[in-house]
Amino acid sequence: MAPSFVQIAQIDVPSAGTSPYTVAFGSNNTVGNLLFFAMRNSTSSFVSVGDSQVNTYTQLENDANLIVFFSKNCKAGANTVTVTTGSTNCQCLIAEYSGVDLVTATDQTGTPASATSTTATTNSITTVANSELVLSIIKNTTTNTPTYTPSGGFSSTRNAGHNIDVCDFVQASAGAINMSYALGGSYAWSVNIFSFLSSSTGIATHQQLRRRREM
Repeated sequence: MAPSFVQIAQIDVPSAGTSPYTVAFGSNNTVGNLLFFAMRNSTSSFVSVGDSQVNTYTQLENDANLIVFFSKNCKAGANTVTVTTGSTNCQCLIAEYSGVDLVTATDQTGTPASATSTTATTNSITTVANSELVLSIIKNTTTNTPTYTPSGGFSSTRNAGHNIDVCDFVQASAGAINMSYALGGSYAWSVNIFSFLSSSTGIATHQQLRRRREM
């Protein structure tokens, strides 16, 4: 089964609030799915992520103002996500995707990129397997009501009208890939790109990834 977007939930952390902050998914999570969390942080303070289903979250990125976690093979049922942070005035999202590998899940994590301009482009990653789920995160510090227009076959942004957003793409054939956005103005932006193995990934690919990570 190819990976597919299921749903997304948004957390707004106020300028004067008390951590932790919570948000509930609109629908029950489905067992085995991927949960992908991203946060536009106002500082580089400590952040932890948990939920009412007691899924385990692993950090993929903590680069200045962009923080990313994921949870593979999630449990089924109603789920409320909790974010603990010392930051205020920031935004978070958590998205659910089906069809992602239950064991290894992650393949590539990109190198963050940032600038101020009317376009934003991630660095490239090179996936190792066909049908990988590729996710791109973008945030900015210029406006809280931005316009992000993805290119290159990626989905429309899933969290439109919010400071932090995600778009997705299922890459049919393994290889190099990056992601560009046209912006609604000149924004101070940060982006990154990540890939996840599909549930149809074969044993040989798992062995290849294991060898690479042991080097």
